Amino acid sequence: QGQLGASAAGLFPVRGTIRFPVVEIESRIIIMSLQNAQQFYGTTGLSTAILIKEDDNRNSAHIRNQIDAMLTDEFRTKSWEELSPEIVEMIDSNIAAGYFFKGTFYLILCFMIFSTMAMTMYERRLEFGIMIAIGMRKMNLSLLIFSEILMISILGTIFGLGFGYWITQLLHQYPIPLHGVIANTMKEYGFEPMFFFSIGTDIYYRQPLIILCMIIVIFISPIITLRNLKVIDALRS
Repeated sequence: QGQLGASAAGLFPVRGTIRFPVVEIESRIIIMSLQNAQQFYGTTGLSTAILIKEDDNRNSAHIRNQIDAMLTDEFRTKSWEELSPEIVEMIDSNIAAGYFFKGTFYLILCFMIFSTMAMTMYERRLEFGIMIAIGMRKMNLSLLIFSEILMISILGTIFGLGFGYWITQLLHQYPIPLHGVIANTMKEYGFEPMFFFSIGTDIYYRQPLIILCMIIVIFISPIITLRNLKVIDALRS
């Protein structure tokens, strides 16, 4: 139907086809120029809706407030969250699952760092006992150990960031295709069955900071070990 309810009919040449993950969307959507659509529906100079796509999704609320300030009461804006609440719920569940997996990963990493540090301290008891016996203070020894751990952590972080940046850039350019049940579920929601990777800048500074804080907290254990270290027992080990 046209603007006033009259039957609308038109003849347009097909210039090409676009493949969508969902067949139902393919059968219902036609993409044409704005001028042809206005002529077809008898709405010359009019528009039913305007889609605004921002470069960064985090700026959507700010952009919406700016647009609302310029519009009259007969117009209103809607975010994609309001238009697709089921997608928002799915994204929230994925984010929650991501936090769970990241928390599990950080917990495992924390135990690995702690066990490595504890084993290193145990194997170097003789060295620490000799250094304390010849007059080195335990506080200075703790600072020395902390400097070693910090240097190793910084070198590991630099190497990990370089390797991780190369991997994420490669995976961002060539996403991983999905198959099976997961792919069918994503197609039902209108998503392309691909596993995409983000290259946001926060990835490259947030994770190293979290791990660095973990190392600083775990360093409390070597300090306690050095404070309770008995020189005679260390020299006998």
